[in-house]
Amino acid sequence: INIIDTKKIIIYLNGKRGILLLEQLLQSNYKDIIVFTYKRLIELNYYKKNFGLRVFEVTNVNTISHYKKVKNLNPTLSIVAGFSKIFGEKLINLPRLGTLNLHGGPVPKYRGGSPLNWQIIKGEKKIGISIIKMNELIDGGEIIKIKYFKLENNDDISKVHHKANKLFSSMVLKLLPVIFKGHIK
Repeated sequence: INIIDTKKIIIYLNGKRGILLLEQLLQSNYKDIIVFTYKRLIELNYYKKNFGLRVFEVTNVNTISHYKKVKNLNPTLSIVAGFSKIFGEKLINLPRLGTLNLHGGPVPKYRGGSPLNWQIIKGEKKIGISIIKMNELIDGGEIIKIKYFKLENNDDISKVHHKANKLFSSMVLKLLPVIFKGHIK
């Protein structure tokens, strides 16, 4: 068994999906977490103050300076949680275990932007979300997990985002022990 000793996680986040994931990871004793964001999020101040969380703002993830910063951080895994920037292959493959994308649609059917909205517009009865091992294709990496939840009659996009974000956090928490043991399927 190839068990990963260090569990340094980088989270690229831009809003509630990433904040909820961060909160759940910290509550589950994942302590070596670094956050990159392209928006100044007031919610992160609490985690910086109370957990010593390292937070960096980045406007372009594909610069040489960002790559060098991430390389110096030596991450085990990166997770993209609601961070709508396109990542270059070099950055995607930099962490020892690669980069996961928490995508708000079941791939390949709902690749691209605003997949939760599109599922509602297209009249889906169940909303799907995916965890993908990123590659250079947009939402085209290896599918690690897809989950569905029922779209209720009174669900609007805000409620669907809330449900999806909670489901993403629980999916990641269940997957991480498997990922860190070195066998992800």
